[in-house]
Amino acid sequence: KSRQEYGLPEHGFVFCAFSHDYKIHPDIFFQWIRLLKENPDSVLWLMSRGEETIANLRQQTELAGVDPARLIFAFRVPSIQDHLARYKVADLFLDTWPYNAHTTCADALLAGLPVITYKGNSFPSRVAASLVTAIGLEKLVTSSHEEYFQMANQLAKDKNLLNQYRAVISAD
Repeated sequence: KSRQEYGLPEHGFVFCAFSHDYKIHPDIFFQWIRLLKENPDSVLWLMSRGEETIANLRQQTELAGVDPARLIFAFRVPSIQDHLARYKVADLFLDTWPYNAHTTCADALLAGLPVITYKGNSFPSRVAASLVTAIGLEKLVTSSHEEYFQMANQLAKDKNLLNQYRAVISAD
């Protein structure tokens, strides 16, 4: 499918975070909003299972001075293949914190999508870092909110670097 078929803009950068919406901590959401502000042609593609969550995230986005229409929501699809196909039209997977992506990180990497993660001190906050490191992309593992933002922002602005990371994933 094309980006348009998913309700995404054809051009611009697509950040995605397909982890369960209950994993979205305000501190990491703030970094995502910063990314949207820094990259005006970008959108954030999220997975959601509830209208209340969608309303709350859109409200917080608007309060932060970003058009809430730049949040695009994905919903359940009939098959796992349909879900996995979505990763192929995104540009960068943004991991949640302090409870990292587990299966969703593996899915993103399997689809060839680079994952930026912030490694914490507990097991649930280290899973994505383990997966990303296992395929040789330890440079995408960050250790602070600021480092997470800076790395994601750099990848949004540097298509060549992003493609180098995609090549590493494809070669694995």
